[in-house]
Amino acid sequence: MRKRSRSPSEARGAGSQPAAAGRPESRPYAPILIALASLIAFVVLALSDIDATSPTSDELPHLAAGYTYLKLGDYRLNSEHPPLIKKLAALSIRDDIWHPSTRLENAWRDSIDVPNAQWTFAHELFYGRRPEYADAPTTQRIPRAAFFNDADALYARARKTMLLLPLLLAIVIFAWAGEVWGWWGGAVAGTLFAFDPNFIAHGALVTTDVGVAAMMAAAIYFMWRCSRRPTAINIALFSLFTGLAMIAKFSGLLLMPMIAILFLHARNRKMLIAIGCAAAATVVIVWAAYGFRYRASPERARPIVMVVNDWYAARMLRDQYPEGVPEAAIQRARSTIPIGMLGRTVLFANDLHLLPEGYLYGLALTERNSYARWSFLNGEGSYRGFPTYFLYTFFYKTPEAAIVAIILALIALRKRGSSAKPFLLWPIVIYMAVSMTSSLNIGHRHILPIYPFLYVITGSLWSAARWRRFLVVTLCVLAAIPSFYFWGSHLSYMNLIAGGPSRGYEKLIDSNFDWGQDLKR
Repeated sequence: MRKRSRSPSEARGAGSQPAAAGRPESRPYAPILIALASLIAFVVLALSDIDATSPTSDELPHLAAGYTYLKLGDYRLNSEHPPLIKKLAALSIRDDIWHPSTRLENAWRDSIDVPNAQWTFAHELFYGRRPEYADAPTTQRIPRAAFFNDADALYARARKTMLLLPLLLAIVIFAWAGEVWGWWGGAVAGTLFAFDPNFIAHGALVTTDVGVAAMMAAAIYFMWRCSRRPTAINIALFSLFTGLAMIAKFSGLLLMPMIAILFLHARNRKMLIAIGCAAAATVVIVWAAYGFRYRASPERARPIVMVVNDWYAARMLRDQYPEGVPEAAIQRARSTIPIGMLGRTVLFANDLHLLPEGYLYGLALTERNSYARWSFLNGEGSYRGFPTYFLYTFFYKTPEAAIVAIILALIALRKRGSSAKPFLLWPIVIYMAVSMTSSLNIGHRHILPIYPFLYVITGSLWSAARWRRFLVVTLCVLAAIPSFYFWGSHLSYMNLIAGGPSRGYEKLIDSNFDWGQDLKR
């Protein structure tokens, strides 16, 4: 007698909801093809942005930093972000672009001592002019041959390399939703992700936001798999992506409380092995990211102690200076302010060389700069941020149909008993709780890591009653329309709740709307 193979929905095991009221899915080809078509559309839409836009403000130092990491083995530039994404982008630079220019050498030296000078160095590296054109006025039309490097070509290649990260994220979303809700659930989740203008825009930029979202989602996905089947491959991938999240962006450190809470929720002793492996792998991966060298540079050490002192001085004095703490006040208070637990941990790790100097200095610098940054919301400016900032950006920057799908899925999730439920909800709760207490309100991109979990949850809508599937298909189609309307301009996407792109500047600015991407239009 011929043995019937099990379908994915049958193989999910206890604690999961089958795709369609318990009926196994026998033909997964259609949902897989739909997900694949959506992914192809994502790439085409992202390429439209790459071709039409200039490098954004943060892309300049990111790619320049990645180049200095690979060429010079020097990790001092752009310390506020770990090196993974920047190194990946710089792999696309196949030629030696360091040109013989006094301006470049001076800009390089300045960028080491003055963090904001990294933009000057990056501009000189990519847009440096040959001597005969060095002093030409900005009003004069300059031929391409006047530049040492072809910056447009360099950034186009780097941006195309970045597309590997959203493609990885799309696979994780489809696989996770498909494993929990069935193939059609995976198609729904993958489609909503693929036509999200925010991921289309930022997935094609040399920045860290989509990269850390991909690594965090993959880490939690494989942690969930470990909680059910702690196989060697699940443990290895959980460990790998946990480590990669830590060197993608410092917000990846939020995986630590997520993992701790999910372990307590799972109450599975076997998970201790997986978490122990992930911790060990993370340490190795962080060291590997900095070339297994403690010093950020063969030259002088980074002033970690001073930056930690400044970090807590800025934190202590922020109430006295609503518009930002003056540097002079920080210097006066530097030696008298008590250091908190996290700061002491950084100094302890630095004293014992437990982690690379570049990583610890970058973490301290990120914290030091996070307490007073000017932000804008609904016509008002603030140096202290807005507690509701990211709630507004969610409703302004997410396609309306996707918002409806997410809300319906969250409501429906209350009645479901899937083992994935805490692994999907806790990361959202923790990430949003931390984000809403932060003064760093400079872009919706900072909460992109919650979206993979939200989109996986939307996959549950397909397993509802058959008559409701028409609504799900309609929502997916409506969610896709804005991505085509904003062809080549996805970064400035604003939905109708925000008044559309013509009124968006009244609600949000910075990387939400204008990040310098239109300079060459």
